[in-house]
Amino acid sequence: KLPLETHFYKDVVLLGRYSLFGYIVQLGIIKVIVRIVGPVTTPLAVVRRRDSLVFELDGHNYRRSEETWDEAGRPNARVVVSLGPNELVIDVTVRKPGELTFVQADATNPYDNESPDINGDGVQLYFVDASGASAWVMVPEPASPEQGSVRARVVDGWQSPRVLRASWQRSDGGYAVRARIPLLGSISGSEFALGVVVNEKPVGRERRRGQLVLGGGPGEFVYLRGDREDRGRLPRFRIRD
Repeated sequence: KLPLETHFYKDVVLLGRYSLFGYIVQLGIIKVIVRIVGPVTTPLAVVRRRDSLVFELDGHNYRRSEETWDEAGRPNARVVVSLGPNELVIDVTVRKPGELTFVQADATNPYDNESPDINGDGVQLYFVDASGASAWVMVPEPASPEQGSVRARVVDGWQSPRVLRASWQRSDGGYAVRARIPLLGSISGSEFALGVVVNEKPVGRERRRGQLVLGGGPGEFVYLRGDREDRGRLPRFRIRD
């Protein structure tokens, strides 16, 4: 039996650090927020047009290196999943101590064969539906003349053709990225899997220090992962009107 934490919140359904097992309870305009404190599994969460799903990522979702989440300054992120007109919208707000460390487009990695963009602040996004699997490493570009520009590299092995639109802005204590993925045809009742991984690296460090992982859990380590994620572990969703 898993312990539950139940709260009340207006106009939004908040999913806790782990899976919701598909439960969404609505009482008039007040919706019950259910947080299940336990291991991540892959049941369905329901996305409705009138609601947003909110995930708080903290120490329970942190893949560490040699430093624990506390030693890393307790970085955290909020992931909001919602439906727009014919699109899925993913908002990621990252809060971390210290300066932002976005990797420049011309950076190199002299240490291994991984892409250099994983060794800095940024967001890895994974999406799987009936048409295939797509994934990107998204890195904000503060020096770009185009305001809000985000560089998105397609991850090897996740190359199903799909358009991604992304933008970013600075926020209190960090930064925020918004990604939009088009949803084609009749989407009510359709299912998809979604992964969000937030890379974090402080100034003065060569490699990333850790990751905040939607669907991740405590006890995992960041070493030798590159931009690779297990499709079978991605949180799964169903769209309903």
